[in-house]
Amino acid sequence: VIIGAMLLAPLMQPIVSLSMGVLRQDSSLEINGAKTIAIGVVAVLLTAAAIALFIPIERLDSEMAGRLRPTILDLFVAIVSGAAAAYAKSNEKILGSLAGVAIAVALVPPIAVAGIGLGWADWHMFSMAFLLFITNLVGIVVAAALMFVILGYSPLHIAKKGIFIWIMIVMVVSIPLYSSFSAMKKDIAIQKNLSNLEFHVGRHHVRLTHIELFHRVKKDEIRCQVISTGILSKDEKKLLKKEIIESIGKEIDVTVTFRYRL
Repeated sequence: VIIGAMLLAPLMQPIVSLSMGVLRQDSSLEINGAKTIAIGVVAVLLTAAAIALFIPIERLDSEMAGRLRPTILDLFVAIVSGAAAAYAKSNEKILGSLAGVAIAVALVPPIAVAGIGLGWADWHMFSMAFLLFITNLVGIVVAAALMFVILGYSPLHIAKKGIFIWIMIVMVVSIPLYSSFSAMKKDIAIQKNLSNLEFHVGRHHVRLTHIELFHRVKKDEIRCQVISTGILSKDEKKLLKKEIIESIGKEIDVTVTFRYRL
């Protein structure tokens, strides 16, 4: 169903239309495009929220987690995809490429994840997934408008006002995206640091692998596999947790799976 939604690209068409409205200062085209996008977004949000609410499954899997960390890199992908979508839309010979562009930017999955967050009453999940959608939206609108200008669909003196406004919106959206990118860099540094360490816990030597960091509202969490030379006692487990927290430099929940080196 998700791949089908990506292939059909139900939101890509109205977003490109909105971009053309921005370009030509055509208020009716802008309003109709925005209205269609809003209806589509609300429909996906409510559907996903209802499914999440009534199905007794509340587990964050890798597909959901992958849409909860939007960064400035996602904006670059959206901009390139928006330019490609505008070019494909204007050229009948390569119109079939529009589905591939839609898959690249993936508009429906982040809204679906936001809807699941809504159903679970998880504000962080909702806001991060919806930020990814907004990133894709503004990136496509700006890039498609610029591409339409290059292709000669509107003179620059008419287009510049709308493009300027949306560039300002892109800059506002870029603030949390850059912050998220900086956090991602810190997480990678923590993962690299922990994977290179060998802890001496009592009589045992311990290494950490498959390290993942999750940012929660109250307290962040680290999940990893612990490879040890023997079974750790309760006190040794507490000591290992203390050493992990000291290596990270902040209080954090630690969840581990133990594996033993023979």
